[in-house]
Amino acid sequence: SSSQPSTSLVSTTPPPPPACEGANPKTCGCASVRQADYRGSISATKSGVECLRWDQALSDEQMRYYPDAGLEDNNFCRNQDGDDRAWCRTEDYWEYCDVPICKDSLPSASSSSSSQPSTSLVSTTPPPPPACEGANPKTCGCASVRQADYRGSISATKSGVECLRWDQALSDEQMRYYPDAGLEDNNFCRNQDGDDRAWCRTEDYWEYCDVPICKDSLPSASSSSSSQPST
Repeated sequence: SSSQPSTSLVSTTPPPPPACEGANPKTCGCASVRQADYRGSISATKSGVECLRWDQALSDEQMRYYPDAGLEDNNFCRNQDGDDRAWCRTEDYWEYCDVPICKDSLPSASSSSSSQPSTSLVSTTPPPPPACEGANPKTCGCASVRQADYRGSISATKSGVECLRWDQALSDEQMRYYPDAGLEDNNFCRNQDGDDRAWCRTEDYWEYCDVPICKDSLPSASSSSSSQPST
């Protein structure tokens, strides 16, 4: 099939306000939002490799998770998931794109020597208060935060496969990006990245874990037929 984007779907979502001084989503991305506002048509990585269409690179569930990120019917560089700058998937790997940075007073998306996506910023946010009624991070995860608060010791997927340690599953930079997510020195199920519920990495794939859901009036992390993470 063609790798060229089509324009068959028209978004009815109003555009967000300008993300920075000099914002122009068709030609550049604002550093203050790590180029998440970029909606141009650059479709190759920094090393010149053509990007895959997003509907080939991501699952249907992942596409639905980012409805306003400009992923529909194209292979253009985007940053829907909070990486350092706009990027895309190729046939073999993920890589940053050479998207221009708009005039901006917060150069957090400035170019670096590495062309691989990283998440090197460290959060200083203090631990949140209990996420729901009946919260008990050692035994269950609140649905209202998709079990991001879970800090228990379940270490196998729903299908019974043992989880990898997080420092084996993630890069050092990714580990630094989630300093308060409970990933240190363990292979316990967690949800540091906004997925549907707690999950982990195995030797071969990512999979959800069967972590109990705490008493909660917002069952957004209820069990589904799929065992695969959506993000």
